[in-house]
Amino acid sequence: MSRKLLFNIHFYLSSFFTPFLLLIAITGTFYLFGEKGELKSTLVNDNFTISSDSSKKEQISSLLKNIAPDYNFEYLKDRGSSIQTRPTTRDYYNFKKNKDGSFSVYKVQPNFLSRVIEVHKGHGPKALKLFQKVLGFSLIIIVLSGLLMSLQMKKRVKSFVVSMLIGAISLAFLFYL
Repeated sequence: MSRKLLFNIHFYLSSFFTPFLLLIAITGTFYLFGEKGELKSTLVNDNFTISSDSSKKEQISSLLKNIAPDYNFEYLKDRGSSIQTRPTTRDYYNFKKNKDGSFSVYKVQPNFLSRVIEVHKGHGPKALKLFQKVLGFSLIIIVLSGLLMSLQMKKRVKSFVVSMLIGAISLAFLFYL
C-alpha cells in the first residue's frame, strides 16, 4: 500500500472521527476523576404494578402513554430491583421495585455530562450504537495506518519502535498490578 493512500485513509478517518474521539476521551477522563454528571429524579407514580400475564414493555408503554403521551423508548433494561427505559442519553423513566412488589416510577433528567457519559457507555439510541461500532473499526484502521506510516519513516523507525515497546511494556505492567 502506498504511503499516499495510507496517509489519505488515516487523514480522512481521523479528521471525521476527531470530534467523537475527543468527546469519548473527555467524558472518560471526567468519569475516572469521579465526575459522572447529575440526575434529577422526580416521582411520577408511587404504586405501579406489573403483572406476569403480559409483557413488561407493553405494560410500561401503557403507563407512560398516560404520563407523557409523546414519550417513546427503544427497549428496557431490567435489573430485577429496577427497570429503566432506554436510551438513557435523554430523559428516561426508572421503575424502582418497592418491598410490596409494586414499583415507584421516576422521571430521570440527566444533565449534559451525564448524557454524554451514557453515550460513552453505549447506552444511546440504536443508530448511535451503530455509529460507535463504525468508529471502533475506524479507530483500528487509524492506528494501524499511523503505525504503517511511522514504520516507513526510515530516520525515525528506531525511536518509533523503542517508544512503542515502552508503551507495550507499560501496558503489560499496569495489567499485572
